[in-house]
Amino acid sequence: MQCRAALGAVWLASVAGNGGAGTVAGRVTLTGTAPERRPLPVTEKACHPGPFLDESVLAGPGGGLQNVFVRLVSPLPATRPPADKAIVRLEQHGCRFEPHVFGIRPGQPLEIINADPVLHNIHALAKRGREFNAAMPPRTAPWAIQRTFTAAETMVQIRCDVHGWMSAWAGVVDHPWFAVSGPDGRFTIPGVPPGTYDVEAWHEVYGVQRLRLTVRGRLAATAVFAYNAGTHRP
Repeated sequence: MQCRAALGAVWLASVAGNGGAGTVAGRVTLTGTAPERRPLPVTEKACHPGPFLDESVLAGPGGGLQNVFVRLVSPLPATRPPADKAIVRLEQHGCRFEPHVFGIRPGQPLEIINADPVLHNIHALAKRGREFNAAMPPRTAPWAIQRTFTAAETMVQIRCDVHGWMSAWAGVVDHPWFAVSGPDGRFTIPGVPPGTYDVEAWHEVYGVQRLRLTVRGRLAATAVFAYNAGTHRP
């Protein structure tokens, strides 16, 4: 803990000496008519008795697009805060993953919870790092296992090998400057050192967009991404 605190103090001192950290904040929108959410072929009535709707495109009434993974791409700051050891949680509940999209750093603990009365099999389809694949049978109460990603990769699909409709996405990045858009399409990336950066947005249906912006001191830099409902990623 003392070593980590010292590293954090060094990073904070470096940022402070460079004008202080700023913020990248903005919104992701979807223009046009969002696709109708189709019902998925749910066969496990024990944990989800009703129809389950596809979560790949979630657009709010104001056009905000949810579950877009936004991150700084390049050039990344030379000095970065120490690796985060806070636990990230992925829950299997109602035969769905929650959250649907999340960010995590290599080596950061991922706690995977089975809160359902059925067997799940968590399978992370990593290509750059090590895959993990684990059966999680039901118990009398929710229980969890921990796994980690071994290499940065965007994005890693996570599936349940028992229930084919269950899917989530992990953005595994080797720095802390990332966020996921909320129900209104808004996101905030705090603690960004001053500089000019390429910022990337990823959506599982509509693909990748990039823009360049400049963070000046403690001011907020605005990033706005607009996807078209009529286009799909290659």
